[in-house]
Amino acid sequence: MAAVNGKWLVGFPRHTEEVTFSGGSWEALYPISNLSLLPFSKVARSTNDSNASTIIYGVLPDKRIMDLFLICGDNISETGRLRLKLYETDITSSPTPSAVYDTGWFDRWEVVYEEDSPFASWDSGNWWDRTYSAANRAKNRQYRDIYIPDGYDVLSFSLEIDDEDNPDGYVQIGLLEVATAIEISPAPQLGAQYGFIGRTVATETEGGGKYFERRNKARFFQGVLPLYDRNAALSTFYELVRLNDIDVPFAFIPDINNRINAPRNIFLARNASIDPFTRVLISNDAIPLNFEEVL
Repeated sequence: MAAVNGKWLVGFPRHTEEVTFSGGSWEALYPISNLSLLPFSKVARSTNDSNASTIIYGVLPDKRIMDLFLICGDNISETGRLRLKLYETDITSSPTPSAVYDTGWFDRWEVVYEEDSPFASWDSGNWWDRTYSAANRAKNRQYRDIYIPDGYDVLSFSLEIDDEDNPDGYVQIGLLEVATAIEISPAPQLGAQYGFIGRTVATETEGGGKYFERRNKARFFQGVLPLYDRNAALSTFYELVRLNDIDVPFAFIPDINNRINAPRNIFLARNASIDPFTRVLISNDAIPLNFEEVL
């Protein structure tokens, strides 16, 4: 049964740390292997912005169902495009295998403002694409999801990046998350909460003046899956807690069909806490979701 307010996904199981990355041309201090590592500050940075230098190959030790990719903390420009291909065999082998799936070229940045939004105007210069400006993007970490419905049992993939007009002169990515997606269905009940965890520190003087130390704020999502089939709960969310605990991250994709708000909804998450499941019927449980963004 599809979720009533769109398809909700969690990237689990996670394959990121199993991937061997290669391809392109990358700075010695910011190697392509950083694509699988946290913190986000350990970026992979290409030596230039040519298409040949920014291509990424990923190979797994064994075949996995791969259907969810999350590009985290990149600097791809407003005109940048992406193309993902999946392969049953090793993409780095010779002769080069044929892809079993190809997204074709698509825009890195999607529309994020309605036509009547004050942030999308002729004066601001983004009425046509209605996406975040470079200055706006710099204020929060950005993500780009790539979802392949039903997935493919594959060994490797390639990610092509076409951003040869990048004003930085290179492309960098903080993390490339690779996972199998599980659908949260039915979606969290009404009353679920989401937003930001404020971390900015305010210091007040004796005279009442305030000084602020701005700190990055993490997004969060808290809700309950009220009537979740117990077998599904044990085989998915029980395993998510058992294997990921509160330290291993995963992609969180609320309402993937709501593309205009995708940059606002999607983030790389961790379990903020380990909360108990509740048995509510003979074969149904209530599953708590308590996710916070990885900073």
